[in-house]
Amino acid sequence: ERTARLLDVARRTYGPVAQAAAVAAAAQPNEDVVTFLIERVAEGRPGDVRFYAPLLAAVGGEAGQAALREAFDSTRDSDTLAVLCAHLDSGDAASAELLRRAVAGGLPPGVVKAVMRNLGSEPDDVAALRRVLTNDSRRSDVRAAALLEWVRRLPDGPAEEAAETVREHLASGRRPMTLAAARAAERLAGHHGELLEDLLPHARGSADDEQGRAAVRAIGAFSGHEKAEGGLIDLLDAADCEDLQTEAIRSLGRLRAERAVDKLVELSADGPPNVRAAAVEALGRVGTERAVTGVTAAFEQTENDALRAAAARALGRTGDRAFVPRLSAALAEAPGLDVRAASARALGELGGPDAVRGLRTALDQDSGLVREAAVRGLAALADRDQRPAIVDRLDDPDWAVRSAAIDAAAELE
Repeated sequence: ERTARLLDVARRTYGPVAQAAAVAAAAQPNEDVVTFLIERVAEGRPGDVRFYAPLLAAVGGEAGQAALREAFDSTRDSDTLAVLCAHLDSGDAASAELLRRAVAGGLPPGVVKAVMRNLGSEPDDVAALRRVLTNDSRRSDVRAAALLEWVRRLPDGPAEEAAETVREHLASGRRPMTLAAARAAERLAGHHGELLEDLLPHARGSADDEQGRAAVRAIGAFSGHEKAEGGLIDLLDAADCEDLQTEAIRSLGRLRAERAVDKLVELSADGPPNVRAAAVEALGRVGTERAVTGVTAAFEQTENDALRAAAARALGRTGDRAFVPRLSAALAEAPGLDVRAASARALGELGGPDAVRGLRTALDQDSGLVREAAVRGLAALADRDQRPAIVDRLDDPDWAVRSAAIDAAAELE
């Protein structure tokens, strides 16, 4: 009866009221709901199609996919085509075939990119991406997107053809292909360590900041390679770009580079704010005694809230419950709300009775930001005994807290 009333409102109105009623009806879908959504998509108004297509894809099944395919064939609006592409189900044979045809056709570049993102991983899908990549008549930004999507769909393991293709484009000097190749190299790092030699020059000497950051980020995936750590450590002093230096710090954290600890401690104590925060988080990932000492020092200072929040997050990743009392105190008393919120999330990672007490108490704080973090911290404990406290927040005056409580209650159900 409730769904019928909502559909009646949705049919009699247009705009935000109709859309809100449709969203509410789709939460308890039935055949009438699907029929209504098909009708709205079939009417072909671009704004309506873009709004109702995701709902139809979620609840419409085969009939919904058929309606989306018909809408795709009948519209010429690029933004609408992109939305439809994103919601065609690559697991549906007819929709998958339409997506492959769309990749090969003459659609606008933005639509083709949306199609490629939604392709499946079947051999025909991978082959379609490979054809776009190797077609020199296609726009370079489309070919670059095809390179990334092709590499992402390859099965885990050695991929000689992909590695050679990435190496070729890294050497080409033609952006955006070099940028895509640097990003693709990250995906191949586990089985093709030889690509590190091709990435290092881009990290050290690229005139393109985005290209340099992509190369530095990819180097962080080459675990166990001394040259990766050494090259990144060298960049900490040589980089004249704060963003590049910050990316190098993050990559050292991913590599858990013990060789870099002294330098990271130095940067955490003195440097631009973003660099200091990145250094603290990297030290938390390294996790050695010396590294954690640096994190603790950053947490104990009270002049820089962003740095202290980064330190709280890093302490949560240590897994050491000895830090629970300090984090609980910060959650209760820190002047900075971001410090309190980070402490709540860290307590959720560490767990234990004292962490639970701190998080439950924080549910009554005045700040919605802190209450939301406390809800998410309790959810991270994966303890169904915390569900009643979370359910109590479903009526919280702050919408972000209510949203977090909905997610958390569902996870613990």
